[in-house]
Amino acid sequence: MGVLSMLAQIPSQQTPDFVAHLLEIRVLLAPAYTRQAMETASTEIAALLTKLENTEDAPAAFARADWELHHFLTLRAANPIFRLLLNSFQNLYQVMGEHYFIPAENRNRSRAYYAELLDCAKKRAHLKAESLTRDVMNESLALWKKSQ
Repeated sequence: MGVLSMLAQIPSQQTPDFVAHLLEIRVLLAPAYTRQAMETASTEIAALLTKLENTEDAPAAFARADWELHHFLTLRAANPIFRLLLNSFQNLYQVMGEHYFIPAENRNRSRAYYAELLDCAKKRAHLKAESLTRDVMNESLALWKKSQ
C-alpha cells in the first residue's frame, strides 16, 4: 500500500489507466463506506449534501466537493481503513477530479447523485445509499474511460 500511495502523490506521472484502476477500487469500497456512514451519521451527511447543492459549476469546485463528500463518508464509516486509503490519494483525487469534471455531463451526474444521496440520508435509507453509490461509481468509471 505504501508504494501505491507514493505513486498517487505524483499525479502528473500517472496514466489514465492508473486512475481507471483506482476508480475500480472505489467501485468496491465507496458503497460500503457510504452505507456504514449512513447507518451512524445520516443527519450530518444530509447537512453536508445540502451545502454541496451550492457547489459552483466548475471542474475544480466539483473536484473539491466530491473529495469533501467522500472524505466525510470515510470519517463517519465504522472501518477506519477506508479513511486511510482515501487519504493516500488526496493529491491525485484533486488533480484527476478536475480533469474528470471538465465535461458538464459529469458535473450534472454528480449533482444528481448528491441529490439522490441526500434523499437517502433524509430517509435513513442506508441500503439504498449503498446501491446508489455502487451504480454511480460504476457510471463514473465508465465516464472516465470514455473521456480517455
